[in-house]
Amino acid sequence: KITFQSPRPYQMIIEKSMDKGKTFQPWQYYARSCRDAFGMLPARASTISRRDITSVICTQLYSNTLPRSNGEVVLEIEDRFKLYLDGRKSGKDIDIELHQHKGLEKFVALTDLRIRLL
Repeated sequence: KITFQSPRPYQMIIEKSMDKGKTFQPWQYYARSCRDAFGMLPARASTISRRDITSVICTQLYSNTLPRSNGEVVLEIEDRFKLYLDGRKSGKDIDIELHQHKGLEKFVALTDLRIRLL
């Protein structure tokens, strides 16, 4: 979760690197209008299908200027993991669960994180 002490940006991209910052790829988009900003339909991690669990999405939920301070922006990784578990309680260690779903394991792996305000 990121907390802005100023109005939240209208558009931003959270990017991840898997090679210690040499290259970055989008991890999640945020915009007041996902269609206008990035040509994508708006989505939330909690509403995507299990098949799309590793898709890069754009959310409009956190791109309003209000509140003027302490505005939170959430990277919905935990929601994706809950979607993978499909409501069942896991007694396993999170590393074991991730190892069993290679796509999700690769999706959450990173060496660096970059936030681009647009």
